[in-house]
Amino acid sequence: MARRMAALVSGVAILLLGSSVYAVPASAATPALVRPSSLASGAAPTGSAALGLVPASQQVQLTVVLQPSNTSQLQTLLQDLYDPTSPEYHHWLSAGEFVAEFGPSSSEVAAAESWLTSAGLSPSPVSRFALNVSAPASQVSTALGTSFEQYQSPSGHVGYVARQAPLVPQSLATGQIAAILGLNTMSQFQPLDTSGAPEVSGGAGTLQPDADGLTPCQGATSEANGDYYTLDSLGAAYGIGSLLADGQNGRGETIGLYELANANATDVNTYLSCFGLTNPVNGDLIDGGGTVSTSGTGEADLDIEQAATQAPGATIIAYEGPATATGAYDVWDAIVTDDAAQVISTSWSQCELQAEADGTIGAYTALFEQAAAQGQTVLAAAGDSGSEGCYPYDGSTTEQVTYPASDAWVTAVGGTSLFGPNDETAWNSCQSDESTSCAN
Repeated sequence: MARRMAALVSGVAILLLGSSVYAVPASAATPALVRPSSLASGAAPTGSAALGLVPASQQVQLTVVLQPSNTSQLQTLLQDLYDPTSPEYHHWLSAGEFVAEFGPSSSEVAAAESWLTSAGLSPSPVSRFALNVSAPASQVSTALGTSFEQYQSPSGHVGYVARQAPLVPQSLATGQIAAILGLNTMSQFQPLDTSGAPEVSGGAGTLQPDADGLTPCQGATSEANGDYYTLDSLGAAYGIGSLLADGQNGRGETIGLYELANANATDVNTYLSCFGLTNPVNGDLIDGGGTVSTSGTGEADLDIEQAATQAPGATIIAYEGPATATGAYDVWDAIVTDDAAQVISTSWSQCELQAEADGTIGAYTALFEQAAAQGQTVLAAAGDSGSEGCYPYDGSTTEQVTYPASDAWVTAVGGTSLFGPNDETAWNSCQSDESTSCAN
């Protein structure tokens, strides 16, 4: 993967006067600038309160994501890789091969770097597909020809939204820039913990104890107290025990976990000791590591513990980065570029409608296609909101799903509540009494 690319310099002059943006007409030295509607940042959630312009000195982080090349050939290859009748079946590409065949050309990357540099920004390559930018809001506003409005959502989250689609060179706007992440920070990936899960109907003791061959310590069983599942009994309910008995325990495989918070090593080690697990667990800190978050750390802990319990022979890598638009992308990029994990699991998601509006889907598509081409299985939690996938974001009670579970190259997992052996229903935490789909 190319980490360094040469920058070419050209001129783009933009004046920002008050709230009006003026673009200098195109000339031999200044390319024509346009505002592609495809790069618009979407809106703040319904009911959000406007707080005024983002302070000029506040740092704004952006990720400019470029489109893959040879897209028709890529789609053909992906179909062939998963077609048992094709001679290409399971002939996976390496990360380097994918970038060489389907990455943006070096001239396209150089053009994007040239634009950002000449606009007064300092791009930092993430990979062949993406460039990161971090600068004060006033500098980013001048470079992109748009100011940023702060909002507070009904849930209390404070973020900002670009008032206009960014100004970009016309040569890059047509088929070269897939998305610019960070223009809208009102929607973020959230951990999908099960803190609101119903208690076990009839008690956890209705499941066959220790069916997966693991015997939890007294501390775990006491904490469950007969009303909640320990992870070994939960796995046993889905037949994990029979897989382990057949030797399908993940030995020789690596599981990659996507996290936007840091796990607590002490908590994880205590759990592993309690269950007699010896999985190697490694942390890979992306962009300095995960955001400090009580719920996020609990989710990261649970993800590691769940993976170790259901695959006691596997190596686990927890990729941990900050819960920002840039961090969220960089963690996925690291997992896919490393190509070290055969199975990738995420329990972080966002409302699909907002993921489409703020450019997330446009930016991530190539990453999931690359993972598929490399033979990496990506599993994503279906979400705790059932058919109300967008309710936590904007209060919508219409039937919506969460992203990335909805991506074509991602396998959605979960979506049910287990009450006992062979007794489960579709998960919907029924956050809105108005929802006609809330009928568990």
